[in-house]
Amino acid sequence: MKTNHLEKTLFTKGHISSVMTKEDVGNKYRLFIMLLFSIPGTPIIFYGEEIGLRDYQASAYPLMRWDNSKYSGFTKSLPWITPDLNSNTPTVTQQTDDPLSTLTYYWNLIQLRHEEPPLQFGDFHILANRTDFIAYIRQQELTGILVVLNFGDEVSVDFTGLYLPNLAILLAKSRGLTPCQVINLHEMKVEANTGYILKYFIND
Repeated sequence: MKTNHLEKTLFTKGHISSVMTKEDVGNKYRLFIMLLFSIPGTPIIFYGEEIGLRDYQASAYPLMRWDNSKYSGFTKSLPWITPDLNSNTPTVTQQTDDPLSTLTYYWNLIQLRHEEPPLQFGDFHILANRTDFIAYIRQQELTGILVVLNFGDEVSVDFTGLYLPNLAILLAKSRGLTPCQVINLHEMKVEANTGYILKYFIND
């Protein structure tokens, strides 16, 4: 059976970001994290994923970067592997108060999964599954969560043809800050390399 890029990335040894190219790390990396926190099952985070930890010296287990001290706050002694002094991964300290950081993005998705029962217990139904575009819903009774992950170019999608309501509330977006916004599902424009999590209600 042929394994696609998504499966290789999610089920690889070590960090997701360590097996991605420098071009992939960033917008596409955030799509994988949104997928992780919205599909059925328990999300498992490998240490350092929450800050986008990566080591381009080909180590699947780079040192955790806590701060800007000599060994990144990981240890005060010489560690068992040589630190990647050229790593551009911002530390935990640097990302803590940054609303656009990878760490804050993780925190927001963890909180969202905790606050929205459909993301924990809802039924799972795939609406679209292409090489560069995935859409699915998590449905619990009359409340649903629509997840849209676009790994390709900008597209326009009509989700109302799939028996969804015309409007949904934006809960999370993989790029930039998430504004308080109502999204029209009849002609939804999804930017390139961007993911959305939206909440909708079904009339009884």
